[in-house]
Amino acid sequence: MGNDKAVEAYESKGSEGLKEYSETKKALNDAGLSYTDKNVELYNQQGSSGLKDKAQMQQDFDSANVDTSNKKAVAAYEKGGTKALKEYSTYSHLLKNNGVSDTEKTEKIYADKGSEGIQTYAEIKRKADSDGNGSLKKSELKSYLDSTGMSRAQKKYWFGYLSRAKNPY
Repeated sequence: MGNDKAVEAYESKGSEGLKEYSETKKALNDAGLSYTDKNVELYNQQGSSGLKDKAQMQQDFDSANVDTSNKKAVAAYEKGGTKALKEYSTYSHLLKNNGVSDTEKTEKIYADKGSEGIQTYAEIKRKADSDGNGSLKKSELKSYLDSTGMSRAQKKYWFGYLSRAKNPY
């Protein structure tokens, strides 16, 4: 492929095209990135610093075990760097391990109560579903919450996240 691109560059712009191709390929190699149209475009727009930033981002995502195509992870990284990415990775893996979807509710629970909150949420969802149909009726949720040692305030909190019905607490 590389030789094809070199020939294409030479045929398109002569020796100047070949020189541009060589410089671009070297910059990509130096950054540890492959020669793709997207990386070439990045180099043309932002130069070597753009490539270094992308390589660093890829390294950060790899070490956090997160895919760069995950939009929420990219947003977290852009907002707060490596620390925010690692926090998102922890949250994402926690959800996966507990069989819980990433929603506004789970984000609020995690912000409020951390890992323990997600685990409690998942546990209540599983245990309260007495008929096993995958959804919670108001009566199922109330019955389960009443069987726990939770305070009224705790039951109110969890009912609010697990049901759209009028909160009896």
